[in-house]
Amino acid sequence: PAAMSAHDAQPVRVALIEDDARLLELLRRYVNQSPGLACVGAYLTGEAALRELPLLQPPSDLVVVDLHLPGISGVDCLGWLRLQRPALKLVVLSGEVEREYVLAATRAGADGYLTKPCDRPQLARAIADAMAGRNPVSATVAGHLMSAVVAGAAGAFRPHPQLSDRENQVMRWLVEGLGNKEIAERLGVSTSTVNAHLHASYAKLG
Repeated sequence: PAAMSAHDAQPVRVALIEDDARLLELLRRYVNQSPGLACVGAYLTGEAALRELPLLQPPSDLVVVDLHLPGISGVDCLGWLRLQRPALKLVVLSGEVEREYVLAATRAGADGYLTKPCDRPQLARAIADAMAGRNPVSATVAGHLMSAVVAGAAGAFRPHPQLSDRENQVMRWLVEGLGNKEIAERLGVSTSTVNAHLHASYAKLG
């Protein structure tokens, strides 16, 4: 038989969990307006999602989860969704960018972490990356994850052998809590150069 064409392929079935009703509707439109994606569920609470997602037939392929939810938290919702369906793709979309939230979401099973605001191309690209087995994250989130990789159990910095001297220097300052702009000022370079070091380090550390 002839190979399946792109038009014949089934769309990625996306569910959304977001407590802001207007943003939820906007995200629903983003998904439905993106080729190859279809929104199959939109929920204002984690409780509603956990109750209704198992009833979807066929099931969703990926769920976008906000962390700041009424009732059950987004982190706990991630954990329950991962327990229910280990192969389900989970992408966080949140205004929370603090290190503790990023690490908690990652430990709970998030495959990716986007920060608000997020436009349609960013969301569609992140969904495609997650479905392809990659881990889409914003630059700020990548910095938190990398600093956790190169930090010791007590939070002390340990140079990582896969990183260059300059990349380890950037990581050391990240662990100490400096932002990209402050690191750029210390190095006497632009913030785009610091971002380039972050992306290179992220690629090396997976």
